[in-house]
Amino acid sequence: MSYELTRQVIEAQFQATFTVAHIAWDGQPNQIDNSTPYVALFIEYLTNNRTSVGEKQTRIIGVLTIQCFAPMDTESGSDFIGKAGSLRLADAAEAAIRGQDFGGVVIEDSDLTRVGVGDAFYQFNVAIRFHRDVSN
Repeated sequence: MSYELTRQVIEAQFQATFTVAHIAWDGQPNQIDNSTPYVALFIEYLTNNRTSVGEKQTRIIGVLTIQCFAPMDTESGSDFIGKAGSLRLADAAEAAIRGQDFGGVVIEDSDLTRVGVGDAFYQFNVAIRFHRDVSN
């Protein structure tokens, strides 16, 4: 499975399972106003490790970073406002793919990082490790 196919598989799975807010895709134009909660998904590949000697399998390890943005505007009418709203987005994003194995991609554990307020949004980032094994 190529890096591009891995990206497609991850994005398709996330789009199918995360339905609570708009998703901004890496490398795509995004028109979000200051009252719309949204998440942004980024995929990074970290390292490759040989997993077996006989079959010459390699484990490709990566991280999905999901940035969760909740507007500070309390008049937007959204359920996702401020710090609590950003945490709810993070919970929903992590739950959308937690513990899954799809298309050869295995989702592992996650970390949550508080970014805070910026540009009219409150932000938390969810970093979720994944791997896929490929035969050489």
